[in-house]
Amino acid sequence: MIHNSNPVKMKMIVFAQIYPWVTQTFTFHEILGWRQHNIDVGVLSIKRPSEKWRQTLTRDMLNEIDGTIYLSDVKAMTFLRSLKIVIIHPIISIYTLYAVMRGSYLKKPSLRSRIVPLLVWFRAVSILSVVERGNYEWIHAEFADEMSTLAWIISKYFKTPYSIRSHSSANPQMIKEKIEDAKLILTISQYDKNQLVAISPESNHKIIVSYLGVDIDKLNECNNKIHVRESLILCVGRLSKPKGHSVLLAACDILAKKGVEFRCLLVGDGPLENVIRDEIKKRHLEQYVQLEGYKNHHDAISLMAKSMIFCLPCMMDKNGNIDGIPIVLMEAMALGKACISTRLSGIPELIEDNVNGLLAPPNDVQGVAERLEMCLKNPSLRERLGNAAKRTVQSKFNLRDQSKKCTELLNRFRGR
Repeated sequence: MIHNSNPVKMKMIVFAQIYPWVTQTFTFHEILGWRQHNIDVGVLSIKRPSEKWRQTLTRDMLNEIDGTIYLSDVKAMTFLRSLKIVIIHPIISIYTLYAVMRGSYLKKPSLRSRIVPLLVWFRAVSILSVVERGNYEWIHAEFADEMSTLAWIISKYFKTPYSIRSHSSANPQMIKEKIEDAKLILTISQYDKNQLVAISPESNHKIIVSYLGVDIDKLNECNNKIHVRESLILCVGRLSKPKGHSVLLAACDILAKKGVEFRCLLVGDGPLENVIRDEIKKRHLEQYVQLEGYKNHHDAISLMAKSMIFCLPCMMDKNGNIDGIPIVLMEAMALGKACISTRLSGIPELIEDNVNGLLAPPNDVQGVAERLEMCLKNPSLRERLGNAAKRTVQSKFNLRDQSKKCTELLNRFRGR
């Protein structure tokens, strides 16, 4: 029997909350990778990137905007055609509305979490005719929360199989139902898979670890042109609780009081910007720690290449939000940096302590401070960790290889 190594091109639509988006470049790279591997991918995004944030997008990301379907673009006639589908299928309409309004959560939901499902249902039924006219044979949802609920609802109308890319969501609604009805669930880590399998053990066979990755060739181009600045610690990430800036600042305070020479740059913006600025002043760290604000990807990578150490002491916030495996850690490791993070979520799948980086327990200020001091004072340690880090990303988190593996998974489960 002759096996066709190039299956007929799959036509798929991806549901995203906002696309393209600077803090979710992994979605952009995943979609581009699928297109390069013979999948016809359309994107439906709930929101457009604002004019302010468009200025931060690369040219390739800006080019995605014209081909993306946005909820705000849905015309009155399109909505009426969708309404007709709702009327034609009253049982499905009533069932899906009831299901999302009564759907369970892993933890006690907030008031907003009780209201959002109704909004998601209205969004789903308003785009039914868009999906129908697109004649898509597969739906893919980014994240296991609202977008996967959207996919679940629409799949009920058209019997279209769907997949979910799970990113360790804190409290997704209807997660058991969505896992069991999905054709495939791609998780970003073994940690994430274990969480989902605990919810639905019978779905173990279709919950597959599919790591994200970084473009190593582009990173190497940047790294070859940069001179490392002595004693520079870099942290890149949204200024929010899960990134662990409070731990990093407290660790910097310990180093400063011990007379250790260093500079620490915090790149990013977010809801805790004023809190962090006040904390720097309170600890009298102005000469050591500097808030750089938001940087586009190119500028952030340039700073990363100049740094001696990359530190991201991730933690869990009060709502259970955590990082999965941060892309910035992969990028720093690909650049051969000594990286310091925490034993949380999927991070130990990327960093093996004292092999290709250093890990401290979450919220361990003293532990982070000790590891920073070790790296600052020990060039041979930095070199050993950095070289091993590059090999790890090359072998396990290479964007090109991961994209190919992910495409193979989609095609394999498509045929089931």
